[in-house]
Amino acid sequence: MCMVLGLVLTMKEVMPSVAHKFGVMHLWCNSSKQWKYRELRGLYWQCAMLSTIAEFNVQVEAVKRKNDKAWAYLDKWDKDS
Repeated sequence: MCMVLGLVLTMKEVMPSVAHKFGVMHLWCNSSKQWKYRELRGLYWQCAMLSTIAEFNVQVEAVKRKNDKAWAYLDKWDKDS
């Protein structure tokens, strides 16, 4: 989490008008330190590849069913960027 948060804060400071996208690999690497479920990795990538909000919301519920703390970690990040 610290690496992603540090990157976000740095980007906002250095380039305040540039949109920042969260890389699923960074999110996965940071969350996998806490949760070792291999199945979560696949669920994260499936969320990242979806093209509609409705599909994303359905897939994110699968993460929540598997591990509600992992879901809470994902849920705190801005989904509009």
